[in-house]
Amino acid sequence: MPDDAIPEIPSFSITMRLRTVSMANVREHWAVRAKRNRDHRLAVGAQFVWCPEYLKTTPFPLVVTLTRYGKRLLDDDNLSGSFKAIRDEVAAQLGRDDNPKAGINWVYRQEKSKEYLIKILVEAVS
Repeated sequence: MPDDAIPEIPSFSITMRLRTVSMANVREHWAVRAKRNRDHRLAVGAQFVWCPEYLKTTPFPLVVTLTRYGKRLLDDDNLSGSFKAIRDEVAAQLGRDDNPKAGINWVYRQEKSKEYLIKILVEAVS
């Protein structure tokens, strides 16, 4: 590689069929919520076997973009709340906490779609 070439910083992206639910607006038994959170965490965790090791060990800050695709749009606070279990699992898979000092910038997006999906994009910032 030439000395002036910039090395490519790996990123990781997955799209999954998961339906996120606004925790603020749903009324359900605690066991139903716990099962959904567990299922979401297991599904996301299983996909992280494909995540480049560099992203799991880098000291550089990361940007994680969580995108929800659904039939209706959620307001901002409900959007971030709907990703809580997924955010916890992504942080765990990256070997970090999800607190503000852990070096992860969380970005939330959403788009209308006929089917429910989520997209997770992890990028290192050098």
